[in-house]
Formats: sequence, C-alpha cells, structure tokens
Amino acid sequence: MQLVRRLRTRSLPRWAAVVAWMALVFYLSAQSSLPMLSDRFGILQSIAGHFVEYAILALLLQWALRGNPSKGNGSGVSHAARWALVIAVTYGLTDEVHQHFVPGRAMDPFDLLMDAVGAAAALLVAGLVMGRRGAALLASERPPTDLP
Repeated sequence: MQLVRRLRTRSLPRWAAVVAWMALVFYLSAQSSLPMLSDRFGILQSIAGHFVEYAILALLLQWALRGNPSKGNGSGVSHAARWALVIAVTYGLTDEVHQHFVPGRAMDPFDLLMDAVGAAAALLVAGLVMGRRGAALLASERPPTDLP
C-alpha cells in the first residue's frame, strides 16, 4: 500500500504537467487565429510553434512515463521515449482533426509532420544527453584499476 501511495505522489505531478500542456495546446488550437510576429515570418513562426509545442509535450510524456527508474519502478528511457513519441504524434493528429472544426483554421498534414519532427528531435537529444550522463555515472562507479 505504501508503494502505491509513493507511486501516486511521484506520478501525479508528472501527469498533471502533461495534461496541463495538452490543455494549452488544445486551447491554442481552438483559437480562430493566433498572433503573428510579422507576415514575413509567418510560416517560420508556425513551423517553430508546432516543433516546440510537441518537443515539450514529448519530453513531458517521457518524464511521466519513466516514473522513477532509480528506484526500479519506472520503465527504461528508450521504452518511455518510444511511447512518448507515439502518444505525442497521436495527440498531434487529434489536434489537426480538432482544427478542422475551428472557424478560420484547417487540418494541415505539414503541421502534423512538424509536430512529429519536434517530438522526435527532442527525444533524440534527450536520449543522447541521458546516455552520456548515464555512461559518465557508470564510469564513476567503476573501481579504479592500477594498470601500468
């Protein structure tokens, strides 16, 4: 029972962050138009917006899915990353369908592509950073060898 309580107290804030971010994405998607920096940079702002939105979503999902692996009760990094990517891209698809019903907005496959690229890029970079950090941690735990 204590383990379940501990898992809930650790998992709840992580999943609350995921749900809050998804709610923000949904809110932004429900707007008929979003402010643009300038007409000249409109497409770049749209690309960057989708990329960053879903990069953050994927990282939050990975964080929530991992739980607390140092205590042995969470899934591994690569397993969590795979599921985070699947969930983020699926949410991106539902977001594009949602936009189809919003006046002034349209479903755009390119937006979904940018969502997927942003999520995948963030998870790839996180995996590389975590991999190096994990390798450094393992190296520091090895006993020193006195080889000539």
